[in-house]
Amino acid sequence: MKKLIIIFLTSAFYIQHCFAVTGQITVLESPLFSQPDETSKILQYKRKGAEIYIHKQEVIQDEFEDLSFNNPKGIKADKNKDLFIGDEKLYYPELDGKFFKTLTSNGQEAFVLKEHVFLILKDKRELSQKIIEHDHTDYRISEPLPKDYPFYSEEGYRGVSIFAFGIPNYSPYNYTEKVIDTEFSTSKEISFIWSRAEDVDYRKRFFFGLMTGLHHSSINFLTTNFKSTQENMRFFLGPLAGYDIYRTKENALNIYTSTQFYLYDKMKITIEDNNSEASEERSYQSNLGISQVFGANYQFFKIIHEFDVVLGLNGRINLPRTYTAESSAGNQEFWKSTGSNDSYSQDLTTELSLYFAFQSYY
Repeated sequence: MKKLIIIFLTSAFYIQHCFAVTGQITVLESPLFSQPDETSKILQYKRKGAEIYIHKQEVIQDEFEDLSFNNPKGIKADKNKDLFIGDEKLYYPELDGKFFKTLTSNGQEAFVLKEHVFLILKDKRELSQKIIEHDHTDYRISEPLPKDYPFYSEEGYRGVSIFAFGIPNYSPYNYTEKVIDTEFSTSKEISFIWSRAEDVDYRKRFFFGLMTGLHHSSINFLTTNFKSTQENMRFFLGPLAGYDIYRTKENALNIYTSTQFYLYDKMKITIEDNNSEASEERSYQSNLGISQVFGANYQFFKIIHEFDVVLGLNGRINLPRTYTAESSAGNQEFWKSTGSNDSYSQDLTTELSLYFAFQSYY
């Protein structure tokens, strides 16, 4: 009795296959669903290259579609009509549906996405089939594998070390004599940028972070009887926002802006008498200064091992601020006021500098 049941089931299985066509899986791993719905239960998975059976009604072809053939009046062919089987038992596929009806390995009815299957029809219809361009089931990592795989570090972080040179620009102290000449020296600035790519743009071209650094510069002022040197030292810190307006695999053009706060801003003033050896030094401190920075740079990727070389232009707008003396003075001829409350105002100034930098991603 068991043998008869097995023979009957096997016969039914192969008879069902005789009325089907074959399809080949074209994606890495295609699920077979219990219903023509991607949220339904998954009965089985088929790997790329596997052949499955597709219900014949999915690919039924009119034998006379290439011929000029007209049905006689009063007679209309119905390729789905079967007088021996009730219509309710027939399978009518949706012409624009997303699924093919198929079978699992144990003969259970299932549904597979059409875009995952290439039908083996052995006729010209194979030429019109399209193979999916992007396999969304392929979870494998593309080769070559990332460096240090499978150990990953944080991605999207950018660090920049900047060395800038420019011309200083700040107002002179209120000397007792009129300034008749000015001599500038090269300003020097070392700064660091730490930023992270944000998901504002799927291309991850927006970067937000912090910029901090040190600035040193000096200017010589000459009066009729005195020579003065003003030496400025600043430490700044502030948020930064940048955007890569152009980027390839080798280069990038970045623009950025930063609002910076001077946490330390000291002006050391040294005055020397031209007619004698008398001189005096005094320091002035600004409590809190603010500047706005605008910049642009061009980046050359992986020039020095893992480091990028960056060339840039940096512009700074310094808001007005006041410098106050840290101590009293002794020579009344040099200073407007010798008291510890001596102060002078710094006007709105702009500075421009060029820089080179080393950049890395981590």
